Amino acid sequence: AVYDIYIHAHSQDSITPHTIVTLPKSKGLQLLLCYDNEGVYVNSCGKVNKNVVLQWGEMPTSVAYIWQATSWDGAIKR
Repeated sequence: AVYDIYIHAHSQDSITPHTIVTLPKSKGLQLLLCYDNEGVYVNSCGKVNKNVVLQWGEMPTSVAYIWQATSWDGAIKR
C-alpha cells in the first residue's frame, strides 16, 4: 500500500518540499522528508514511522546529512 505523503497540520500556506534524505543503514526504506520549517521520518511507502517531527526556526537554504565515519577510538588520535 502507498500512503499519502505527510503534510503537516499547522500550515495554512503552501508547503515547499526541500529534500528527501535516505537514512543510512535502512537499505533505502527509511526517509526523512524535509519541508519549509519541519521534517518527518517516513517509510518508503510514505507512512510516518517515528512519532517525531523535527522543527527548525527558519526555512533552510540547503540540507546535509552528516554521519560519523569512524568509531570514537579511531577518531581520537593518541
